[in-house]
Amino acid sequence: MLRVGRIDYANTLPMYFYLDARSLAGVAEFVSTYPAELNRKMAAGEVDMGPISSFAYGQHSREYLLLPHLSVSARGKVRSILLFLRRPLPEIRRQGRVRLALTNRSATSAHLVQILFRGFYGLEVEGRSHEPELRAMLAEHDGALLIGDEAIREAFRARGLFVYDVGELWFAETGLPMTYAVFAVREDTWKRRTASVEVVYRELLQSRRLSERDFRPLVEAVQGEVGGDAEFWHAYFSGLSFDLGPEEEAGLALYFSWARRLGFLQEDVRLRYASLASV
Repeated sequence: MLRVGRIDYANTLPMYFYLDARSLAGVAEFVSTYPAELNRKMAAGEVDMGPISSFAYGQHSREYLLLPHLSVSARGKVRSILLFLRRPLPEIRRQGRVRLALTNRSATSAHLVQILFRGFYGLEVEGRSHEPELRAMLAEHDGALLIGDEAIREAFRARGLFVYDVGELWFAETGLPMTYAVFAVREDTWKRRTASVEVVYRELLQSRRLSERDFRPLVEAVQGEVGGDAEFWHAYFSGLSFDLGPEEEAGLALYFSWARRLGFLQEDVRLRYASLASV
Protein backbone atom coordinates (compact mmCIF):
# COMPACT_ATOMS: atom_id res chain seq x y z
CA MET A 1 0.00 0.00 0.00
CA LEU A 2 1.00 3.60 -0.49
CA ARG A 3 2.16 5.34 2.66
CA VAL A 4 0.41 8.71 2.57
CA GLY A 5 1.45 11.52 4.89
CA ARG A 6 -0.97 13.64 6.85
CA ILE A 7 -0.15 16.74 8.91
CA ASP A 8 -1.96 16.99 12.22
CA TYR A 9 -2.93 20.65 11.72
CA ALA A 10 -6.22 22.27 10.76
CA ASN A 11 -4.75 23.89 7.66
CA THR A 12 -4.57 20.57 5.77
CA LEU A 13 -7.97 19.29 6.97
CA PRO A 14 -9.85 20.21 3.75
CA MET A 15 -7.80 17.65 1.81
CA TYR A 16 -8.69 14.84 4.23
CA PHE A 17 -12.12 15.61 5.66
CA TYR A 18 -14.12 13.91 2.90
CA LEU A 19 -11.80 11.06 1.96
CA ASP A 20 -13.71 7.95 0.93
CA ALA A 21 -12.37 5.07 3.01
CA ARG A 22 -13.89 2.51 0.61
CA SER A 23 -12.05 3.95 -2.40
CA LEU A 24 -8.77 3.91 -0.49
CA ALA A 25 -9.12 0.45 1.08
CA GLY A 26 -6.10 -1.61 0.16
CA VAL A 27 -4.54 1.37 -1.64
CA ALA A 28 -3.28 3.69 1.08
CA GLU A 29 -2.34 3.82 4.74
CA PHE A 30 -1.94 7.19 6.45
CA VAL A 31 1.02 8.41 8.48
CA SER A 32 0.08 11.37 10.70
CA THR A 33 2.70 13.63 12.24
CA TYR A 34 3.93 17.23 12.28
CA PRO A 35 5.51 18.91 9.21
CA ALA A 36 9.22 18.60 10.01
CA GLU A 37 8.89 14.89 10.84
CA LEU A 38 6.84 14.26 7.69
CA ASN A 39 9.57 16.00 5.70
CA ARG A 40 12.10 13.62 7.22
CA LYS A 41 10.00 10.53 6.53
CA MET A 42 9.45 11.53 2.91
CA ALA A 43 13.18 12.10 2.37
CA ALA A 44 13.97 8.74 3.97
CA GLY A 45 11.46 6.91 1.79
CA GLU A 46 9.27 6.06 4.79
CA VAL A 47 6.37 8.01 3.23
CA ASP A 48 5.50 7.88 -0.47
CA MET A 49 3.37 11.00 -0.94
CA GLY A 50 1.53 13.72 0.94
CA PRO A 51 1.88 17.28 2.21
CA ILE A 52 5.40 18.51 2.88
CA SER A 53 6.90 21.89 3.70
CA SER A 54 7.60 23.97 0.61
CA PHE A 55 11.18 24.25 1.82
CA ALA A 56 11.47 20.45 1.88
CA TYR A 57 10.35 20.36 -1.75
CA GLY A 58 13.08 22.89 -2.52
CA GLN A 59 15.65 20.60 -0.91
CA HIS A 60 14.47 17.53 -2.83
CA SER A 61 13.01 18.90 -6.07
CA ARG A 62 15.11 16.43 -8.09
CA GLU A 63 13.43 13.51 -6.25
CA TYR A 64 9.83 14.71 -5.83
CA LEU A 65 6.97 15.62 -8.17
CA LEU A 66 4.28 18.10 -7.20
CA LEU A 67 0.61 17.11 -7.18
CA PRO A 68 -1.33 19.76 -9.14
CA HIS A 69 -3.91 22.03 -7.51
CA LEU A 70 -3.06 21.11 -3.92
CA SER A 71 -1.27 23.30 -1.40
CA VAL A 72 -1.63 25.31 1.78
CA SER A 73 -1.18 28.93 0.71
CA ALA A 74 -2.38 32.39 1.69
CA ARG A 75 -2.46 35.81 0.12
CA GLY A 76 -1.61 37.79 3.23
CA LYS A 77 -2.94 36.76 6.62
CA VAL A 78 -2.52 33.05 7.34
CA ARG A 79 -3.57 33.08 11.03
CA SER A 80 -1.58 30.01 12.03
CA ILE A 81 2.03 31.04 11.40
CA LEU A 82 2.69 33.63 14.04
CA LEU A 83 5.63 35.53 15.43
CA PHE A 84 5.37 36.39 19.13
CA LEU A 85 7.64 39.32 20.02
CA ARG A 86 8.46 40.83 23.39
CA ARG A 87 8.76 44.29 21.79
CA PRO A 88 7.09 45.89 18.75
CA LEU A 89 8.57 44.95 15.38
CA PRO A 90 9.50 48.57 14.45
CA GLU A 91 11.57 48.80 17.63
CA ILE A 92 13.38 45.55 16.85
CA ARG A 93 14.05 46.69 13.30
CA ARG A 94 15.66 49.88 14.64
CA GLN A 95 18.03 47.94 16.90
CA GLY A 96 19.48 46.05 13.92
CA ARG A 97 19.65 42.55 15.37
CA VAL A 98 17.26 39.98 16.80
CA ARG A 99 17.39 36.65 18.63
CA LEU A 100 14.58 34.31 17.58
CA ALA A 101 13.44 30.89 18.77
CA LEU A 102 12.07 29.03 15.75
CA THR A 103 9.75 26.07 16.21
CA ASN A 104 11.37 22.78 15.28
CA ARG A 105 8.04 21.67 13.79
CA SER A 106 8.57 23.90 10.75
CA ALA A 107 10.88 24.16 7.76
CA THR A 108 9.18 26.63 5.39
CA SER A 109 8.18 29.16 8.04
CA ALA A 110 11.44 29.07 9.97
CA HIS A 111 13.33 29.98 6.81
CA LEU A 112 10.64 32.46 5.77
CA VAL A 113 11.14 34.42 8.99
CA GLN A 114 14.88 34.54 8.36
CA ILE A 115 14.27 35.70 4.78
CA LEU A 116 12.07 38.51 6.11
CA PHE A 117 14.46 39.63 8.84
CA ARG A 118 17.74 39.15 7.00
CA GLY A 119 16.71 39.71 3.41
CA PHE A 120 14.02 42.37 3.61
CA TYR A 121 14.70 44.09 6.94
CA GLY A 122 18.50 43.83 6.83
CA LEU A 123 18.82 42.60 10.41
CA GLU A 124 21.44 40.38 11.95
CA VAL A 125 19.51 37.28 13.00
CA GLU A 126 20.41 34.68 15.58
CA GLY A 127 17.88 31.92 15.00
CA ARG A 128 17.67 28.81 17.13
CA SER A 129 15.50 25.73 16.60
CA HIS A 130 13.35 25.09 19.66
CA GLU A 131 10.57 22.89 20.94
CA PRO A 132 7.25 24.77 20.47
CA GLU A 133 6.85 25.94 24.07
CA LEU A 134 6.23 29.68 24.02
CA ARG A 135 7.26 30.56 27.57
CA ALA A 136 10.56 28.68 27.29
CA MET A 137 11.20 30.12 23.83
CA LEU A 138 10.80 33.70 25.05
CA ALA A 139 12.90 33.22 28.18
CA GLU A 140 16.13 33.83 26.26
CA HIS A 141 14.94 35.28 22.93
CA ASP A 142 13.39 38.46 21.56
CA GLY A 143 10.71 36.48 19.79
CA ALA A 144 9.33 33.07 18.99
CA LEU A 145 7.84 31.51 15.87
CA LEU A 146 4.99 29.03 16.25
CA ILE A 147 2.96 27.33 13.53
CA GLY A 148 -0.26 25.41 13.15
CA ASP A 149 -2.69 24.71 15.95
CA GLU A 150 -0.03 25.52 18.58
CA ALA A 151 0.24 29.06 17.20
CA ILE A 152 -3.53 29.48 17.19
CA ARG A 153 -3.92 28.30 20.78
CA GLU A 154 -1.17 30.63 22.02
CA ALA A 155 -2.63 33.58 20.12
CA PHE A 156 -5.99 33.04 21.83
CA ARG A 157 -4.36 33.50 25.24
CA ALA A 158 -1.40 35.79 24.45
CA ARG A 159 -1.07 38.68 26.90
CA GLY A 160 1.59 41.38 26.90
CA LEU A 161 3.13 40.19 23.63
CA PHE A 162 3.19 41.64 20.13
CA VAL A 163 1.85 39.05 17.71
CA TYR A 164 2.55 39.28 13.98
CA ASP A 165 1.14 37.17 11.18
CA VAL A 166 4.09 36.01 9.07
CA GLY A 167 1.91 35.77 5.96
CA GLU A 168 0.99 39.44 6.31
CA LEU A 169 4.64 40.41 6.71
CA TRP A 170 5.57 38.50 3.53
CA PHE A 171 2.69 39.97 1.54
CA ALA A 172 3.56 43.51 2.68
CA GLU A 173 7.06 43.09 1.22
CA THR A 174 6.24 41.14 -1.96
CA GLY A 175 2.58 41.54 -2.89
CA LEU A 176 2.54 37.78 -3.52
CA PRO A 177 0.91 34.84 -1.77
CA MET A 178 3.06 32.46 0.21
CA THR A 179 2.78 28.70 -0.14
CA TYR A 180 3.63 26.98 3.13
CA ALA A 181 3.04 23.37 2.12
CA VAL A 182 2.78 21.52 -1.15
CA PHE A 183 1.57 18.01 -1.90
CA ALA A 184 4.17 15.83 -3.56
CA VAL A 185 5.00 12.26 -4.48
CA ARG A 186 8.39 10.64 -4.60
CA GLU A 187 9.31 10.26 -8.28
CA ASP A 188 10.34 6.64 -7.80
CA THR A 189 6.91 5.91 -6.27
CA TRP A 190 5.18 7.69 -9.15
CA LYS A 191 6.98 5.52 -11.69
CA ARG A 192 6.20 2.26 -9.86
CA ARG A 193 2.70 2.95 -8.50
CA THR A 194 1.14 5.45 -10.90
CA ALA A 195 -2.39 4.02 -10.72
CA SER A 196 -2.43 4.01 -6.90
CA VAL A 197 -1.07 7.57 -6.76
CA GLU A 198 -3.86 8.66 -9.10
CA VAL A 199 -6.51 7.10 -6.82
CA VAL A 200 -5.19 8.92 -3.75
CA TYR A 201 -4.76 12.17 -5.67
CA ARG A 202 -8.35 12.11 -6.90
CA GLU A 203 -9.59 11.61 -3.33
CA LEU A 204 -7.46 14.46 -1.94
CA LEU A 205 -8.59 16.84 -4.69
CA GLN A 206 -12.24 15.85 -4.34
CA SER A 207 -12.11 16.36 -0.55
CA ARG A 208 -10.58 19.81 -1.08
CA ARG A 209 -13.37 20.79 -3.46
CA LEU A 210 -16.15 19.47 -1.21
CA SER A 211 -14.65 21.30 1.77
CA GLU A 212 -14.49 24.59 -0.12
CA ARG A 213 -18.21 24.44 -0.87
CA ASP A 214 -19.08 24.74 2.82
CA PHE A 215 -16.52 25.06 5.61
CA ARG A 216 -19.10 24.69 8.40
CA PRO A 217 -18.53 20.95 9.03
CA LEU A 218 -14.78 21.57 9.28
CA VAL A 219 -15.34 24.53 11.59
CA GLU A 220 -17.39 22.37 13.95
CA ALA A 221 -14.71 19.68 13.92
CA VAL A 222 -11.79 21.97 14.81
CA GLN A 223 -13.63 24.16 17.32
CA GLY A 224 -13.93 21.35 19.81
CA GLU A 225 -10.32 20.30 19.41
CA VAL A 226 -8.43 23.60 19.20
CA GLY A 227 -10.82 26.18 20.66
CA GLY A 228 -11.92 29.54 19.31
CA ASP A 229 -15.25 30.57 17.92
CA ALA A 230 -16.95 29.79 14.63
CA GLU A 231 -16.27 33.27 13.24
CA PHE A 232 -12.51 32.81 13.65
CA TRP A 233 -12.50 29.42 11.96
CA HIS A 234 -14.67 30.52 9.05
CA ALA A 235 -12.24 33.39 8.45
CA TYR A 236 -9.32 30.99 8.86
CA PHE A 237 -10.41 28.47 6.23
CA SER A 238 -11.78 31.14 3.89
CA GLY A 239 -8.48 33.04 4.03
CA LEU A 240 -6.43 30.09 2.87
CA SER A 241 -5.91 28.92 -0.69
CA PHE A 242 -5.64 25.19 -1.22
CA ASP A 243 -4.84 25.48 -4.92
CA LEU A 244 -1.44 25.79 -6.57
CA GLY A 245 -1.94 28.24 -9.41
CA PRO A 246 0.20 30.85 -11.18
CA GLU A 247 0.18 33.35 -8.29
CA GLU A 248 1.17 30.69 -5.77
CA GLU A 249 3.91 29.53 -8.13
CA ALA A 250 5.23 33.09 -8.39
CA GLY A 251 5.34 33.42 -4.61
CA LEU A 252 7.11 30.07 -4.33
CA ALA A 253 9.66 31.07 -6.95
CA LEU A 254 10.51 34.24 -5.03
CA TYR A 255 10.76 32.33 -1.76
CA PHE A 256 13.10 29.77 -3.30
CA SER A 257 15.15 32.55 -4.88
CA TRP A 258 15.69 34.22 -1.52
CA ALA A 259 16.43 30.89 0.18
CA ARG A 260 19.10 30.25 -2.46
CA ARG A 261 20.52 33.76 -2.13
CA LEU A 262 20.85 33.44 1.65
CA GLY A 263 22.44 30.01 1.43
CA PHE A 264 19.54 27.95 2.79
CA LEU A 265 19.25 26.02 -0.49
CA GLN A 266 22.22 24.76 -2.46
CA GLU A 267 20.75 24.96 -5.96
CA ASP A 268 17.97 26.62 -7.94
CA VAL A 269 14.55 25.00 -7.65
CA ARG A 270 12.38 23.99 -10.59
CA LEU A 271 8.71 23.14 -10.06
CA ARG A 272 8.08 19.68 -11.54
CA TYR A 273 4.60 18.15 -11.61
CA ALA A 274 3.29 14.62 -11.81
CA SER A 275 1.22 14.21 -14.98
CA LEU A 276 -2.15 13.94 -13.29
CA ALA A 277 -5.46 14.98 -14.83
CA SER A 278 -7.58 17.21 -12.58
CA VAL A 279 -10.92 15.68 -11.67
